[in-house]
Amino acid sequence: MVAPLRARRQVLGVLTLARIRKEAPLSGHLLSLVEDLAHRVALAVDNARPHV
Repeated sequence: MVAPLRARRQVLGVLTLARIRKEAPLSGHLLSLVEDLAHRVALAVDNARPHV
């Protein structure tokens, strides 16, 4: 699963997740969790940029 890291109308990168087992199909709940995580990571990266 790949989710873009978007902040302030820019794509800063991508978050890539992989599974090693096929126990259960991916659900919509997992997709929204990954999208939320990607958004939070993008905000953290964007906020850290001025300090580098």
